[in-house]
Amino acid sequence: MPDADAEEIRLFIEARRHLPKGVFDPDRWRAIAGDAMWPKVVTVLSRGGRFQAYEKATPATVYAPALLMRRTSSRPA
Repeated sequence: MPDADAEEIRLFIEARRHLPKGVFDPDRWRAIAGDAMWPKVVTVLSRGGRFQAYEKATPATVYAPALLMRRTSSRPA
């Protein structure tokens, strides 16, 4: 797992600053994760699980979101 750099960590915190401390407290989260793991935690949470180049994705991971959108966007009449 790659570490988030200083800019990614800054953006991660900045994007969530509007949330109440009971929902997002970066100091508490960092204390729980530890200084060594904190950049990895930010990577996972900010990237949402996508860690490889789009070109390397399997067809299932490329097309599954589109299929899901198609399924959830059609409403019965």
